[in-house]
Amino acid sequence: MLEAEIRIKGKSPRIYKKLAQKLDYASLVHLSNLAIKYENLSALVNLADINPLAVADALSASEGVQLVRQKISENSARVPELYFLLRGKLSAKYRTVFRRLARVSILKASLRLSGRGIRGEIVKRVKYAPWMADFDMEETLENYLEKRYLTYDDIVGLDRKESRKTGVLMLDTSGSMSDKKIINAALVTAVTAYHMRNDDYGVILFNTCGTVLKPIDKKASTLDLIDSILDSEVAGYTNISDALKKGSYELSKVKTKKKWGILITDGIHNYGEPPQDFAASFPILHVVGLPTKESVGIKTCEELSKLGGGRYYQLQRYSDIPRILNRILKST
Repeated sequence: MLEAEIRIKGKSPRIYKKLAQKLDYASLVHLSNLAIKYENLSALVNLADINPLAVADALSASEGVQLVRQKISENSARVPELYFLLRGKLSAKYRTVFRRLARVSILKASLRLSGRGIRGEIVKRVKYAPWMADFDMEETLENYLEKRYLTYDDIVGLDRKESRKTGVLMLDTSGSMSDKKIINAALVTAVTAYHMRNDDYGVILFNTCGTVLKPIDKKASTLDLIDSILDSEVAGYTNISDALKKGSYELSKVKTKKKWGILITDGIHNYGEPPQDFAASFPILHVVGLPTKESVGIKTCEELSKLGGGRYYQLQRYSDIPRILNRILKST
């Protein structure tokens, strides 16, 4: 049945997950090779969720690399997800290769986001010049109605400039952030970091304590930063308060009025001081919550965003990332 799905329908539905779990290693390698042959990346992701070692072995060949490279050219969003599932099972050589391909996929996603006008604009009304592409129709019309004719001095030009952003990203890498949680959380961080590469931004990874991966007032290679995020491991307790303290300190280094923080977590705080005590120190604090069965985690995320004067967004799947980032970055 799985072979038929991979060959004919071009996908491997999760309804067959239990069936695949009963298969031995050799059978899973065979199915992985079949998915490569039929260019079925979704099947590989689902199989990797069951047995990453079998899929890693099948992909560790020129055909596997070629398939992933092809899917990037088709703008497949599942390439980084596949890397996260396989990264601990790949040899050093192929881990480097597939990490690079995952990075390329993230960069392409970032460029698509930028193309949607995600940055926001500062618009000023100025004296019109012939080279300007836009002008204020309403005010110009009022000038015309007063004089019944127009000169260049009567046209009100619009000078549009991209608004510079100042923000800090705080990514939960604690032990509760397993499986798809850390995949989606890390991808949000990586895409946002690339998007803000010309702005003032900081990145903090946190579990039992917070670690400043990129200080807000220091330059860093965006590519190296994305690689570090892609290789972040889950471990330790969840100390949200330390992340907020360090995030607030990073923002204090930049003397601008409009600045914000994005906290990416499942909200299962179990170490350190109450995070509610620090959320209000942010000018704006948005929270991206990851799915959790513990209602206290969702409640904490909602409460922190409210105290920080921001918004709470729940991230269910990778495909939600563009929509959420559009809303966050356009509102800041």
